[in-house]
Order: sequence, then C-alpha cells, then structure tokens
Amino acid sequence: GSPPHRGRDLWIIRFADEAGALLNAAVDNEHRFRRILRTSEAELGANHRETLDAAGYLAYLLDASGKLEEAEPLYRRALAGYEAWLGWEHPETLRSASNLAAMLQAQGRLLEAEPLSRKALRGLEAKFGLAHPDTVASVGNLAHLLSSKGDLVEAEGFFRRLLAWRESRLGPDHGDTVTCVRDLASVLMRLDRPAEAVPLERRAFKQHEATLGAEHPETLRVVEVLGGLLEDRGELAEAEDLRRRLLVAHTARFGPSHRETLAALAALARLLWRRGDLITAEPLLRRAARSLAQQLGPRHPDA
Repeated sequence: GSPPHRGRDLWIIRFADEAGALLNAAVDNEHRFRRILRTSEAELGANHRETLDAAGYLAYLLDASGKLEEAEPLYRRALAGYEAWLGWEHPETLRSASNLAAMLQAQGRLLEAEPLSRKALRGLEAKFGLAHPDTVASVGNLAHLLSSKGDLVEAEGFFRRLLAWRESRLGPDHGDTVTCVRDLASVLMRLDRPAEAVPLERRAFKQHEATLGAEHPETLRVVEVLGGLLEDRGELAEAEDLRRRLLVAHTARFGPSHRETLAALAALARLLWRRGDLITAEPLLRRAARSLAQQLGPRHPDA
C-alpha cells in the first residue's frame, strides 16, 4: 500500500488493489484477536466462554491464513472447552468440531478427520436439520474426505445431496453448483461410470462458457476433461472438436512451444491417428515430440 494519508481524526491507508486491503484486514484481525485472547485469559480465565470464543475465532483466522500449526491447538482447546461447558450438541461445539475436521482434512490427515467429521455431521443434522447451511457445509467436507480416501460410493451419495441443496438454494448456474457438478462427475469417472459423467461435464462446460467465457482456464479444464471422456467412449468427432478448441486456446494464451500447448497438440494428434487420419496426425506428433525433446531432453518419457 501507499503511505498513510492523515485526516482530521483517523488514518486511512490506501491500497493499490483489493488483495492488499484484504491482506491488511486479515493481519489486523489476527493481531486484534490475539490481544482479545490474552485479555480474556488474564481477566476471565482460560475456560471462560468469551475466552473459548476468542480462541476459536483466532484459530479460524490462522487456519484461513495457512498457519495450521498455530490453529490446531486453538481449535482443540475451543472444542474441548465447549464440549465440557456446553455439551456436544451445542452449536458452538459442533462448529468447532467441523472446523477442526476440515483443517485436518486439508492437511491430508484423513484418518483423524473422518470420525470427527462424521460425528459433527450427525450432531449438526440433529440440531439444525438436513438443509441448514452449517449441515450442508459439513456434508461437502465429508464428501471430499471420502473421495480423497477412495470411498467413492459413499462420496457419490454426499455429493448428490450437496448438489441438490445447491441447485435449490443457489440455482443451477451458480459457481458453487457448477463446482459440485464437476466433483460428482469426477467421482463417477473414478467409479467407471462415464455414461453418467458425460452429461454432467457437458452441463459444466455450457455453464462455464456462458458465465466465465470460452477462454477462461476453468472452461478449458472442462474442455480437456470432456474431450478425454468422449474420446474414451468413441465419440471421436465431438472429441476432435474439443481437442482443436483446446489447442487454439492454449496456443493463443501460452504460445506454440509451451508444454500445455504441446500436450494439447499431442492429444489432438493421437485422436486423429485413432480416427485413421494418419496424414494429418503424423506431422503433429513429430512437431510435439521434437519440441518436447528440445525442452526436456530426448530421453524424457514425455518426449
């Protein structure tokens, strides 16, 4: 940010961009809640409700800032205190459990996170019902956890539940809804059910194209996945159209020699070879192999 400008009674710090302002606000909040926590501990005691609230909120701020080692003991402290004073069924206890489970999950500590996540979800369902935002957030966390563990059948059920809620509450075109559509499609692909995944990826493609634009990185990621799915299913004409589209977009964005562009070029060439168009495919494959060999060395597997 630029130097502060003095007003009559306050200081205003001007930032060149929104990210700078948000970062400053996050740092300020963290320092403020550290002070609040120290004051509450000194004046009210370590187990007072206001102290636990301060510990839990500071943990959340540290978690959001990526300071997970500092956040974890504060989450655990808040959770233990809430459970002791308020009981497991209290909303603050359940939210603390859900937040701690989500943080453990983000660290890849899935075996620790899963029982806590399941217990939190059961409590949130009982306290708030199936459609409460806190319950639904917990459903999403557990869906991703199970997907990461490879428990795909159960993950599918939770993703379908999450998708139904987002469609009804946020609408079919909301970004969070489309993200859930893609998450469900990914699980179905891993379950070897491409016939169910393809319409979901088509839907995501149309929605991203309409809302983000044809050249947006998220749109192009869907183009790549959908192209591969269609090719695997033998729908080669449509797959070729998507492969060509991806190649044009990557060439414009990265240049003709970038690895992303060369990967798209090689994918198109392989598809053309499969379609029997060897005359078109061969020079494309040679071009991709030659460029990759120059960049990676002739013995690299990608070359």
